[in-house]
Amino acid sequence: MSWTASSTTSGLSVSGINMAYNNSGTIGVEDADILISLKPNHAPTADYVRTMRERLPRMFPSVSFAFLPADMVSQILNFGVPAPIDLQIVGSDEQANRKYSNVLLARIRRIPGIADARIQQRFQQPTLNVNVDRSLAGLVGLSEKDAATAMQTTLSGSAQTSPTYWLNPRTGVSYPVSIQTPPRILYTMND
Repeated sequence: MSWTASSTTSGLSVSGINMAYNNSGTIGVEDADILISLKPNHAPTADYVRTMRERLPRMFPSVSFAFLPADMVSQILNFGVPAPIDLQIVGSDEQANRKYSNVLLARIRRIPGIADARIQQRFQQPTLNVNVDRSLAGLVGLSEKDAATAMQTTLSGSAQTSPTYWLNPRTGVSYPVSIQTPPRILYTMND
């Protein structure tokens, strides 16, 4: 094999600093980056990309793939966005935005030379709508912020709401500690 997967990142970064220096556009737990390092005397990079563009969608039909530029010059010319051409649809009607985005994507895919055309922001993310009765919550000294913080810590970890670090006394290295309720034990809204 002429390559190795040298790093893999799934979901969102623990730190906002990592996201500031990352141009892949990961926006949720459903996204992942795989950095592939080619060994010396490898075949042309374009050959590997072409093979993966053909095989991966057949092997994983419900997953979308994109191959971002690996060289620093192309990444800089992209101004930090995950693609050299970045179209953004903005509007208050989400359904109309989705419909227009899909129509536009279909037209863009027909342009010769376009590769990896995709909608970066998925519409079908899991959503939990919560209504807080402010009057009742206020009676016990709680606010909507308290409810949101408790839910965020339970559902997405504590790294963003109240970061905690553990210092390894032997090495002097700090590690982030993220506390999260395992989704496998959350069956009902009360859980």
